[in-house]
Amino acid sequence: MLAKLFLEIQTSYESVIQNGTQLSGRMARRQFWLFYGTGYSLLTLFSSIITFKMYRALTEVPLELYPEITQSFTPMLLLSGVFSLVFQVVALPSLVRRFQDTDRKALACYAYVGLQLITFLYQAVVHSSGLALPQTLIVLFDKLILLPSFALSIYVLFVLCLKGCEGRNSFGIQVAPSSASPNPA
Repeated sequence: MLAKLFLEIQTSYESVIQNGTQLSGRMARRQFWLFYGTGYSLLTLFSSIITFKMYRALTEVPLELYPEITQSFTPMLLLSGVFSLVFQVVALPSLVRRFQDTDRKALACYAYVGLQLITFLYQAVVHSSGLALPQTLIVLFDKLILLPSFALSIYVLFVLCLKGCEGRNSFGIQVAPSSASPNPA
């Protein structure tokens, strides 16, 4: 059973690689989550390892002896953010095809990835440079970027969990399940 699941995950990744940047067509729900879910799980594991290493270092090294220790973690945090952002950009065609499977246009996907890029750049600039921004600017950023980004993330997650349209929709015919997948979308 586990071997069958790994085969399905492998087939899902192969499909994503084969379709590459193709933004037309549809992607079955199961195939999408096998790709996206495992990718995000690996990113979460990577981020958790970084966080654990940071926590261990902060508990073992007194801040009085090494006050710059928190700045030494900035490259690791940025690397974690870069991996997450690269995954989002690589997964964008899959997000688009999954939206199209539910017969929705993919504008929300582009906005979702765009807002994540803006948030990453903001955090990278502020945290890596140690910039002290005025409270007004932080509140403005929170209201104009973070809140809409959060709301859009909930909407995108909701749509990604929906069952695809049966048969033909305005983006093509229903995706045939792969030979390894027992259930269609």
